Amino acid sequence: AGCVSVFCGYSASSMVPGFSRQRSLDIRYDDNDILYDAVLGVFNEHVCAAPIRHLGITFSSLSSYEVQQYSLFEPAEDLEERRRLYATMDDIQTIYGRNAVLRATSLTKDSTIRVKHTQIGGHNA
Repeated sequence: AGCVSVFCGYSASSMVPGFSRQRSLDIRYDDNDILYDAVLGVFNEHVCAAPIRHLGITFSSLSSYEVQQYSLFEPAEDLEERRRLYATMDDIQTIYGRNAVLRATSLTKDSTIRVKHTQIGGHNA
């Protein structure tokens, strides 16, 4: 099975120790929705209300959609439709830029993702 790891380091002034946790996944392929939910699950279980200084997310033991094993509990058509959706989203972002397709949470006033997409390594280009 795949694995997701989340590292969170807090500001030194907060005096709160950071955390590093991982969780095994029931899948071995790169399904955006499942990976997103897994990251949020690990993060929300362990995060505290202190200023975050560092955040790291890693995935391991994942394969591409082409080598996925179908589930007995989810129709193969649903998996194929989701794969086509992700491929289309990737194509749109390749042509029109990374801000062309975003999650709705990226459009909130506190989100910084649209600015980060215009930067290189977190710095202005």
